Amino acid sequence: MTDQFDGLMGSGGHGEVLYQDDKIIITEKEIALKMYYFPFATQRVVQLRKVKSFKVYQPRSFFKMKSWGMGVDLDVWWHCDFQRNWGDRHAVVLNTDEWPSVGLTPGSGNRENVAQVQRILGRIVRQEETGFME
Repeated sequence: MTDQFDGLMGSGGHGEVLYQDDKIIITEKEIALKMYYFPFATQRVVQLRKVKSFKVYQPRSFFKMKSWGMGVDLDVWWHCDFQRNWGDRHAVVLNTDEWPSVGLTPGSGNRENVAQVQRILGRIVRQEETGFME
């Protein structure tokens, strides 16, 4: 792992790194999100065993995905990504049966990065129907 993620994830036994960018690491056991909680920029680690399902979205509205924090729909909390709302972006929303859901944009929502994370998560948890965020 890179220096910026040293100490980011929980205690030992994370498993093999399956995906990593400058804001997200996915291992066989967990997803680490750098700069998750606003305004203190603290991390969040989501245990994959707690993820019930996930969805891949392409938002139709600029306001559906916030750059950081709670979106206007009050259902998703987004990790910090100031590039999220620019251009043709996609997002992944994790359902952990807790409120709010966890929103992430691998590679700032780059289609190829999101597809890679979709394949990884699809081997581990159930994928809901892909769609648009109205």
